[in-house]
Amino acid sequence: MCDKMAASLRHTLLRLYPSLLRSSYVAQVPLQTLCTRSPPEDASSSLPVSPFENEPWKYLDSEEYQNRYGSRPVWADYRRNHKGGVPPQRTRKTCIRKDKVAGNPCPICRDHKLHVDFRGSV
Repeated sequence: MCDKMAASLRHTLLRLYPSLLRSSYVAQVPLQTLCTRSPPEDASSSLPVSPFENEPWKYLDSEEYQNRYGSRPVWADYRRNHKGGVPPQRTRKTCIRKDKVAGNPCPICRDHKLHVDFRGSV
């Protein structure tokens, strides 16, 4: 009983006076300085650099795109992974987890030459 009261009192004090914890936030050290080992090699460097990275719309007109997709849309082969007849409410956040690609990745993750351009059509 006494422990619960002490915990709730502590919680109430911290909620009312957040400056009590402010001293612990002052001296934040970047994580890089705390590491003892060198950072791992960048995993994205294993993929070849796409010539369409700066101008992704040119890939849609290329012969390589026509050979891969033909007249079908990019998302034609995409299927969500789920068991049963009712799909889950939330979709997965990423198709690639720890350098492993999911069973049916989305078109953007499946084709490394397909880029989403921030200057999309208006």
